[in-house]
Amino acid sequence: MTTVLIVDDHPIVRLSLRMLLERERFRVVGEVGNGSEVAQVARDLRPDVVILDIGLPGLDGMEVIKRLQCLEPAPKIMVLTGQATDLYVRRCLDAGIGAFVTKEEDHEALLFALKALVKGYSTSRRCRSIATRWKASQCACPACPTGKWRCCGAWRAARTTRISAPA
Repeated sequence: MTTVLIVDDHPIVRLSLRMLLERERFRVVGEVGNGSEVAQVARDLRPDVVILDIGLPGLDGMEVIKRLQCLEPAPKIMVLTGQATDLYVRRCLDAGIGAFVTKEEDHEALLFALKALVKGYSTSRRCRSIATRWKASQCACPACPTGKWRCCGAWRAARTTRISAPA
C-alpha cells in the first residue's frame, strides 16, 4: 500500500485529501500544516509520496521541495496548489517534482496524477512523462522545440494529459 504525507496549511483540505486517499486505498501516514516541519516529518515517516501545497507558512514550498529531495530515500513529490499555474509550474518541474495539479481540478485529476506518479510516471527535465492537467501558455515539456503547449501531440484543449514510459 502506498504511503502518503499530506502537506497543506488548510485543515479542511488535509481532511478532504485524507478521506479521498483512504477511499482509494492509499495510506496517509501524516499531515503537516507548516513548511518548516515537513522535512523532519518526512524523514521520520518515510512516505512514498508527499502531496505538497506551495503556499505554506514557515517555509516556502519551493524550499521544501529542495529539502525533501535531500532525503534518503527521497519521496516522490506531487504539488497540489491554488497558486497561479503560470508562475509555478515551470519552477516546480525544474525542481524535479513528479506531478503538478491545481486545486481548481476535480478529484479525478488528482487521483489520476497520483496513481501515475506511484507507477513511476513523472514529469522531469527530460520530459519522460507528464501526469498533470492544467491550462497554460507554455509547454511543460522542456524538450519542446517550439515552447508552445500544443506541440506535444497529447496536449488536447483544456483537458491535457500526457503519459509516457516510466524512467
